[in-house]
Amino acid sequence: MKTLLTAGVAAATLLAPLTLLTAATATAPTTTLRPAQIERGPNPKIPHVDGTTVVDGSRRIRVNADFVALVGKSGTDSYIVHASNDDGSNVRLLRVSTRARKVLARGEHAWETELSADGKRIASVAHSGNGRSSTVRVISAKTGAVLHRGWFAGTVSLLEFTGGRVLLSQLRGPGGRTLWWNPTANTRTTLIKKVAYLADARANRLAFHTADPFEGGCSVLSKLSSPSTRIWRSCRERVAAISPDASRLATDTIIEDHPDAGVTHVRTGAGRLLATYRAEAFGRVQWETNRALLMETHGRTRAATIRCTPTACNRASKLSPSQASFRSDATGRGVHA
Repeated sequence: MKTLLTAGVAAATLLAPLTLLTAATATAPTTTLRPAQIERGPNPKIPHVDGTTVVDGSRRIRVNADFVALVGKSGTDSYIVHASNDDGSNVRLLRVSTRARKVLARGEHAWETELSADGKRIASVAHSGNGRSSTVRVISAKTGAVLHRGWFAGTVSLLEFTGGRVLLSQLRGPGGRTLWWNPTANTRTTLIKKVAYLADARANRLAFHTADPFEGGCSVLSKLSSPSTRIWRSCRERVAAISPDASRLATDTIIEDHPDAGVTHVRTGAGRLLATYRAEAFGRVQWETNRALLMETHGRTRAATIRCTPTACNRASKLSPSQASFRSDATGRGVHA
């Protein structure tokens, strides 16, 4: 999974009342989020980045870089992060702890990555300049040593790394597929002849497009273990995040530059609409618990991470200047730095 979803405890008593403009309906309220008007609540309960500092409970690790993004936790007290200069140069993949820092990779193989479920290995992908091929390699999350390499035709994206296998989507010409790659044996097994964009092995969920969304393609959520088992389908929205137990979904517009790009929906695991949140723009969204959603939220002038539960919202980070432009993480969604 692209984001680190470590379930925490979000006590309702810690949530300050929502002092926002809310157009409530009986079943699916719509709330406009204005970061500067939302009361401060507790910090996120899951590992996260505050500026350029990795924060996990009381542990704080300052990273010497202009831009830092968390990949995941490796071992009991180490973290894998992307780091770069503010202009996007000098991209590094780092292993950091309170005791040491190690560069695991640099350049293109340092950016699009997937940490294995056990935190011991990292898959990364680099693309040829003409887009005709991609190279996936697996390295040690401790030393950076290259363990395996694989060559793939077309453009490949990383979705999941679990049980010794890497789940990839492969776009080649007008078509594509989603496949499992066993890097040890270098075997490839097609899972579905569609291009998936999100997978979560723990939740047993896979989201894929039926065709290019710009050409009328729709988004389908299915079981990872059985892609033909359709759970939810939409031609207007895509899945942005899945709660740890798969009982809740966060969704956004299926086309990123659509006028409704500043909208995030909360749905049941089967797709029933529960709530809608609006802002000038959203960056990364992830589930803190099965009911608490963290959203990087941009107002007209101020931005912050906002936590919303079924009963209230509060601010889970300090305020920062709102950014008109967004960096992009490996899922293609904007990420507020």
